[in-house]
Amino acid sequence: MRQKTYYPTNEIITYQYTNGTEWMLKDGTPYSGLYHKYITGEVFTEPEWNPATSKKLFVLEDITSSQYIYKNISDIEIVNKSIPTIMPTITKKDLNKKFKIRYIVKKNNDSKFSETTESTYKLWEKQEIDNTLYTIYPIKWTITGDTQDVYEKSVLIPSVQTLNAIELKKAESSISGVSLYLTNLLELYIGSNIVVSADINGLDS
Repeated sequence: MRQKTYYPTNEIITYQYTNGTEWMLKDGTPYSGLYHKYITGEVFTEPEWNPATSKKLFVLEDITSSQYIYKNISDIEIVNKSIPTIMPTITKKDLNKKFKIRYIVKKNNDSKFSETTESTYKLWEKQEIDNTLYTIYPIKWTITGDTQDVYEKSVLIPSVQTLNAIELKKAESSISGVSLYLTNLLELYIGSNIVVSADINGLDS
């Protein structure tokens, strides 16, 4: 995962080539081929960023050296942090916004999904949770509004289901299979006649 979600073109150097003497993959395998790099110092495989196939590159080291082995043992505690799973709940703040950000987790070597917290997502973004093992994707999930599409002066006012279906379609490119996890497009729905005077779950955040 990159440090930022968007980089202007003047912060990216694309279509670089290495013969295998400069960079290596996370497992220590020397990398040869096209790559690109950023002003932040990040380097990834592929000539340009591809969220599905680009992998982070590291300066080539002797993986048999004691220094390298010690460094990686020290990193284990960070990247293997467990991911807490939660059941999503609705707060007064969510109701005021009419949507909730849901942080969907997929373990990359199987098809299991779960949900986690915003703080866990931020750790994952900073690569303090192993990006090669897990994918975490934030989905803007609409929780209140009309349950039928409406046209006003020939302009479509999308329903709750339509808005959530659109979000799932966008998410599929980054977290494949999520539509099979979130099959109920009215999950967490709160009727539009709700009075937002107290928190639904006894929370106020």
